[in-house]
Amino acid sequence: MFKITMLIIGVMLLTFSVAAFAEFPEPYRDPNAALRYLMAIGYMPEMAKEEVESLMEVHNAERYAALSGGLRRKLGEAGSFRIKSLLQSAAACSVCSFVPDSKFDPQDIMPPYRTLRNFARFINAGAWGVISAGNHEQGAEMLVSVFRFGADSEKYQPLIGYMLGLGIRNIAMESMKNFLAGDYRAEAKKIITDYLKSLPKPAFNAKNSLVWERAYLVKTLDMLTRSTEGVVELLKVFGDESASAPASNKPMACVPNQRVLMGAIEMALMDGLKFENGKKGSEIIAELVEKKYLKAGLACPDKGEYKIEFIKEDDYKVSCSCGADPEKPVEKNEEVKPALNPELEAKAKEYLASGRLEKDVKELYEYFDKVMACDPLESGLVEKLQTMKNDYESRDNMLIKAIVPDFSKVYEKQFKLQETIDGLIR
Repeated sequence: MFKITMLIIGVMLLTFSVAAFAEFPEPYRDPNAALRYLMAIGYMPEMAKEEVESLMEVHNAERYAALSGGLRRKLGEAGSFRIKSLLQSAAACSVCSFVPDSKFDPQDIMPPYRTLRNFARFINAGAWGVISAGNHEQGAEMLVSVFRFGADSEKYQPLIGYMLGLGIRNIAMESMKNFLAGDYRAEAKKIITDYLKSLPKPAFNAKNSLVWERAYLVKTLDMLTRSTEGVVELLKVFGDESASAPASNKPMACVPNQRVLMGAIEMALMDGLKFENGKKGSEIIAELVEKKYLKAGLACPDKGEYKIEFIKEDDYKVSCSCGADPEKPVEKNEEVKPALNPELEAKAKEYLASGRLEKDVKELYEYFDKVMACDPLESGLVEKLQTMKNDYESRDNMLIKAIVPDFSKVYEKQFKLQETIDGLIR
C-alpha cells in the first residue's frame, strides 16, 4: 500500500512539475548560436602551430590523407557527437552574435577572429576525415556547417567581421567544389546543393556589412567631433605629420586604424595576394596602398609602429608598439589629459569653426547611404561604385579620403562568391 501511495504521489509531482515547467518560457535557454559555437570551440583539441598551419591546405581527401596520424586522430573530434550536436543546435538558433555587448565604439572587444578561423579549418578538415571513412552524408553536413558558421560569425560587426565571415565561407566553398566534383554518393552531394539552393541571393550581402560599419563610424565620429581634443585625434588619424604631437596615451585612437588595416589585408588575401613574412609593417601598408586595398597610408596617432606578422599565408596578426589592441577593452580610468600640440590644436579649431567638419561628416554619411541604397545584384554595380568613389574623393573631403573603404572591392567579393555558388547548383 505504501509503495502504491508513493507511486501516486510521485506521478502527481511529476505531472505538476511538467505543467509548471511548460508554463514558463525556459529563461535559461538563449537563442544565440554563438554560445553553441563557443562551446564547440572549447572541445577543439590543442594543436601545435605546425598542425594548425597544416589544416589550411585540406580541401580534399588527398590532402587529408597526407596529414600526420596524430593530427588525423585529433580531427576525429570534429565529427564527434557533441560537436555535431552543438553545430545542429547553432543551426536551429534564431540569432547569432559574437558581440552581444557591442556599443559600436572603439572600446568594443573584438571576437577572437583567429580562433574562429582556426575552428572553421578544424571542422573543414575533420569533414574530409569523415568522408574518407565512408560517411559521405555526415561529411557533407559538416561542410555545410562551416559555410553557415562563416555566415553567422560576421553578423552585427564592422567590415572586418564580414571579411572574416566571407573568408570562412570561402574555406567551405573550396571543399564543396571538390566534394561535388568527386566520386561521392549522390545523396550526400544533394545535402550540399540543397543547402546552396536555399540561400538568399546574394548569399553574402555586402550591404549588410556596411550597415554595421556605418554604425561604428557614426559612434566613433560622434565621440571625436564633439570637442577640440577629439578633432585633434582625428587629424592624427589622417596622418597629419606637419606637427609633432605628444603621445595621447589613448590606445583607442589606434584601434580604428588597425581594424581598417585588418580589413584591407583580408580582402588582399582573398584575392590571392601573398606577403613576405618579415617585411616591415610600413612596407606592407605601402603595398596595400599601391594595389588599392588601402586608400592612403596608415600612421599610428600615438607614434607607434605597426607590425604585421604572417603566420602562414592567410593567417596573420596585426599589432602596434603603442599597445593598442582591438581584441582588448580600453580602460577608461584615465583622468589626466595630455597637453595638445599647439599647431594641431589650431588646425582642429579652424576645422571646427569653418564648418568643413560638419560638411565632411554629412557628405560621408550621404556617400554610405547612396552605396547602401544600390541593388546588391545590379548589373554593372562594381563599375557604378568606382565612379561614385571617384566623385566623392574629388570633393576634398578629409574624412572620405582617409577612412572610407573601397566599396567596389567589397562588392566584387560578393559577386565572386555568388558566381561560384550559381556554378555549383546549375
